[in-house]
Amino acid sequence: MIGAAKKWVGGTMLLAGVFLLGLAGVREMNALARPYLSSGPPALSKTRYQKNKHTRQVMKRVDGEYRFDWTFRDHKGRDWTWSWGYDFRETNRDIENFGIPNWMFQPYRVSPEEVRKRKRTLREGLFRLKGNTLLPDYARMISFYSNYTRPIYELLRRTVPGGSRYERIQTLMKFVQDIPYGIPPENDGERVISGIIPPPQLFTEGWGDCDSKAVLFSAIMAHDPDYEVIYLFVPKHMFSAVRGVPRPYQQFVTYRGKKYIIAETVGPGRPNYGRAGNEVYRRFRVEKIRILRPRADPQRGLISSYLKSGRSFQGKGPQIVSDRLRGNRLDLEIQSRSPVELMAQLSSRRGTLRNQTFMQKRGNNFLLTVLFDRPGTYQVIVFSRPKGASGRYISVLKYPFENRKSFPRTAGFPEAYGAFAKVGGFLESPMSGVLRRGTTESFSVKVPGATKVAVIMGRKWVQLERRGDKFFGQVPLQGREAMVAAKIPSNKSSYSVLLKYRLR
Repeated sequence: MIGAAKKWVGGTMLLAGVFLLGLAGVREMNALARPYLSSGPPALSKTRYQKNKHTRQVMKRVDGEYRFDWTFRDHKGRDWTWSWGYDFRETNRDIENFGIPNWMFQPYRVSPEEVRKRKRTLREGLFRLKGNTLLPDYARMISFYSNYTRPIYELLRRTVPGGSRYERIQTLMKFVQDIPYGIPPENDGERVISGIIPPPQLFTEGWGDCDSKAVLFSAIMAHDPDYEVIYLFVPKHMFSAVRGVPRPYQQFVTYRGKKYIIAETVGPGRPNYGRAGNEVYRRFRVEKIRILRPRADPQRGLISSYLKSGRSFQGKGPQIVSDRLRGNRLDLEIQSRSPVELMAQLSSRRGTLRNQTFMQKRGNNFLLTVLFDRPGTYQVIVFSRPKGASGRYISVLKYPFENRKSFPRTAGFPEAYGAFAKVGGFLESPMSGVLRRGTTESFSVKVPGATKVAVIMGRKWVQLERRGDKFFGQVPLQGREAMVAAKIPSNKSSYSVLLKYRLR
């Protein structure tokens, strides 16, 4: 629902009885004072709340973060859960930023200084003056809150990895449509918000209306420069359209010689891309959104400690349950409901990168560590087979990510043999695949079920000390390579090689 417009009459700001696009009446006012940053924002009042039964929106506060687990149903009827997190204090501060104070609507004496002050207040509050009307500045909202929409865009990418443009738009539309519908108030405490809430507050509230959702949708799309979005206004309503080549059954509008396909995201109805639902609109007011340069740090918010995407009904297949990107290292924790052996590889435009991934068992889950050094787009592919099987591995997960920084060249990891995955080994040190000959290195590795573990360098064997499943010791390095091998009762005749290092 489009918010009420405010007028600037002469030198005095007044609340006008004129509403944007014919909206009549005055919405409810929220008398709550603005919150302290430590306590979080109080819930806004809302009207006409509606929610699809299959959706679920969970928000919790953990370790100084807002954490979200939101379930939605895609256009193919599959249920997905997207999970992500924001810093608690920073999110509250940025929510506070949106809106303009009530004193802006009080009479004032016109002077150059006062006019500059009011223009600055509008700009900082992400509003704009269009003619005699004050409106939310959608372009500045998209730019200012880009840190909050980048994780959602990344979740979309991994949910539809390598998918078509149509599939991505359809999936994102369903995510936004399944956000419960509710109409915000005109005021939030001492600030005018004009009946719209910005992306992070839409998530902390757990609901939004047509213009709030349209801004969210276009703000997520803005992270891909290939997408061009316009807003369409009809009485009491606003929605988006995406530039493209319409299919025969898709509805579109032509604006300045270009075709834009309807993307109705308001919900709780779920029309597909190119359909406006049951409504028939013959005339629109069109507004092209000039996307400003995002203020987001490209590396920050790309992958957080709490960012995951998975089918809500996952069956027995492996799923990523957490990921963390730090510098040139990516850690993925993978969970499987059935006993499996996993391996992984990293690829980029340069092809498959050898020894840049290391998979090991940690408790009931798997920990995959990935190293990279150059800027570019990468993809991690995880392969699986039933535990103890001798057949081939099959691809079960694809994880795309982007790096925009350069790092010192990495030596990679030691080469891991199939026996390491079969026994569920876990290497603590050394993690570098290339070690210095003539030095003494500290080895520490867990090998469940092993009776002996040795470091083999040609004819020289160094037995590691045992403590339960853990084997450790100081090893003087010599020769060209060092292998970690284990004596396992099931293999009575010999040691099984687990890992191999190069020595230089």
